[in-house]
Amino acid sequence: MSARRILWFAALYGLSLLAFTALVYFIRAIAR
Repeated sequence: MSARRILWFAALYGLSLLAFTALVYFIRAIAR
C-alpha cells in the first residue's frame, strides 16, 4: 500500500470524524 493512499484515507477519516462531531454538536445545540 502506497503512502499517498494511507495519507488519503487518514485525511478522509479525520474529515468525516470532524463532520460527525460538528453534526452532533449542532443537533444538541438545537435540541436544547
